[in-house]
Amino acid sequence: MTLKGVNPEQLVRVELYNELAPKTLSFFRHATGMQYKPVGALAVLMTYDTTYIFKALEKEADKYKEILPENTPAEKVTGGEIGVTNQAAKRAGMVGVKLEDNDLFGPTGEKFASTNIIGRVIETEKLRNLKDDDIMYVVESSTEEL
Repeated sequence: MTLKGVNPEQLVRVELYNELAPKTLSFFRHATGMQYKPVGALAVLMTYDTTYIFKALEKEADKYKEILPENTPAEKVTGGEIGVTNQAAKRAGMVGVKLEDNDLFGPTGEKFASTNIIGRVIETEKLRNLKDDDIMYVVESSTEEL
C-alpha cells in the first residue's frame, strides 16, 4: 500500500453543484480522478490576472463524456465559481476559476453559452500562489462543513 501526502496549501476545498450540473460533474470527477478517490488533481495550464485555467491529468477524460450545455450563466459569474467549457466551444473540457465577478465571460474565458458552472472554490486565497504547471488538489466539502 502506498500513501501519498499533499501540501495543505495545494489542497483546495470545493463545493460542487450536484443538482445543477450532474453530467458535467461526471466529466469533472473523471478528469480529476475523484470518481474513485476523495482527492482529485488538476494541472495549472495558465494563470492571468485573477483567472486560473486547468487541464485534466487523466488523459482520456475528454473522451469520457460529452459536455453538453448545462447550468450556463445568464448575467454574471460570481468570483470563485468553477466552470467547464462545454461543447459549444473548441476548448471543451477546460476547467477554470475567476476570482472576481464577471458579466462577460465564464471562468475559462469563454462566452456564457459555452460555460457550465459546476461549483465554487471555498478557499480562493489558495489559488493566488499557483503558477503555470503547478498541481492543484481538490477535495469536495459537504454543505455541513461550509
